[in-house]
Amino acid sequence: MSTSTTPAQIQALSNADVAALTPTQLTALTREQLGGFTPSQVAALPASAVAALSATQLGALSVNQLGGMGAAQVAALTQAQLSNLSVSQQALLSLKSAAGGNANTQGGSFTSAVSPAAQPNVVPVAPSVAAVVTVLAPSQSASLTPAQVTGLSASQVQGITPLQLSVMEPKQIASLTTAHLGGLTTEQMGALTPVQLQALSPEQMAVVTQVKASVAAPQGGVTVTCDPTVTGACSAGR
Repeated sequence: MSTSTTPAQIQALSNADVAALTPTQLTALTREQLGGFTPSQVAALPASAVAALSATQLGALSVNQLGGMGAAQVAALTQAQLSNLSVSQQALLSLKSAAGGNANTQGGSFTSAVSPAAQPNVVPVAPSVAAVVTVLAPSQSASLTPAQVTGLSASQVQGITPLQLSVMEPKQIASLTTAHLGGLTTEQMGALTPVQLQALSPEQMAVVTQVKASVAAPQGGVTVTCDPTVTGACSAGR
């Protein structure tokens, strides 16, 4: 790969070819060339190569491209690299780091413009998480993995807009915990589609039924009770 390699030629590379790139090769690429990587190719990049990118190069990656990053890649990023990212880019990586743990194994700290750091060298899960989540486009929210959805805090789930919820895959909705579902607003609950609801377990559906039946009740925790002797015999109460 050289400076004359076009974005189209980069897109034609196999993931195995991308995984073989060295930090020196990756950092030699221009912003335009970096823009040629697909999300799946970005996922194949070695964490060491990602860590070698300059702040300008990392900033050249779109939100969709960054959505391909795995936990090890996010963990390799330093504060110097993150400083050049947009709010949307930081928001996506903040969600990924919240699901994957500390994004600072290489000595940086994930300090988002919308998520102030709680302490040095620790990935902060933002108090203002609604601002983090709602800057993501519906298609970007739909790119979250089931594990990342499960790893969201209650406040982050509450920050997901009804439109974002409506376009999420059934397996993503099924990854919401009963505590997540119990904290949904009437608008969020109404955005869930029949196909999404079919993916829920009896315990999850019991919570959904309870929330829908008590929209006028004050917000509070939902307790799910199941009869272990009867399959699917679950009920929820506040």
